[in-house]
Amino acid sequence: MRLPKNWQSSWWCLSMSLSAMCTASSPNTRDVSSGGHSHQDLRARVQLLPFAATIPPEHRMTVKVGVFFDHLYSVESFHHSYQADFWLAYRWHDPRNLSVLFHNNDQIESLEEVCTDKERQYKGRDDGQRRLDAQSHGASTRSRYIELDNDALHAFWHPDAHIRNLGDKGKTIIHSQLIRLFEDGTFEQLQLVFARLQMPEPYYGSYPFDQQVLTVHIESMAHTTKRIVFQPLANFSGMNTRNIPRWPGWTFAGLAFGSIDAAPDYVSLHENTHRPRCERRSRFFLNICVTRQYKHILTSLIIPLIIQVVITWTAFFVGIQQLMPRVAVAFVSYVSLNNAASALTSGLP
Repeated sequence: MRLPKNWQSSWWCLSMSLSAMCTASSPNTRDVSSGGHSHQDLRARVQLLPFAATIPPEHRMTVKVGVFFDHLYSVESFHHSYQADFWLAYRWHDPRNLSVLFHNNDQIESLEEVCTDKERQYKGRDDGQRRLDAQSHGASTRSRYIELDNDALHAFWHPDAHIRNLGDKGKTIIHSQLIRLFEDGTFEQLQLVFARLQMPEPYYGSYPFDQQVLTVHIESMAHTTKRIVFQPLANFSGMNTRNIPRWPGWTFAGLAFGSIDAAPDYVSLHENTHRPRCERRSRFFLNICVTRQYKHILTSLIIPLIIQVVITWTAFFVGIQQLMPRVAVAFVSYVSLNNAASALTSGLP
């Protein structure tokens, strides 16, 4: 049976009141108006909101993304991939009224309390935590926040962002995570991630004097630009320059980041005429250009191979009367060159 609109609104208010009364009178539920120290209190407060917090607050959400490249462990040319540590930051805004989560809540933290002596705490540091604190600190409306864990984040809408060029069967290691909900409805999610990523367009034509682009691509798993748009978080995007001297066999050559609306591969197929040709997916990218250090390759591979070739030529200067030494030099040289060539080939892309 369909009720009139005025009855529907009255019935909704009555149901919300009964829900609040049952929550407050339940012996297994703590009083959310007096605060609490567990996320069960937060979930109880979320249930009191006059809307479903897991539904997107707007039809088209804007999510700001930042990637801070921390350390490069290796570049595996044979597999067209690399391993690295980097910080991921997501920021989005929920314009709906979330004041019930902050009213008389003793779980509230303040950015004023994060660091009492920032010069001493951040001396010599240039990591993701420092950058996030620096850009978050400012307006009074964004100074108070609630720290959330990963389970509590699922009580709210959050973007389904993922690393598009993730390799190794999509496995990542999250070293640490920080999630904040500010009083003005701003969410911030920060992760320190280790992953093996694929290089989309490697080029080895000038090996060992080549340059490669190490990239991080962030996209939505299920939505196009009609639902989610990524924008760069400029203050957070960059790299830790202190770790560049420790990069194994590579030197830094340049950095670029931004966001684009990329056309999926299936859009260009003629068989997919039922799909709109203007379909796009928003993508954030961080590109780091690196140059191979060829001196190590010359001293460890090229020069030893040249010396072995010269040694094989000595067989021609051994007299024909000394047949066994001549054959031994040729055979040993052939075996050593064959092993060196196999080792060199196994490391090539």
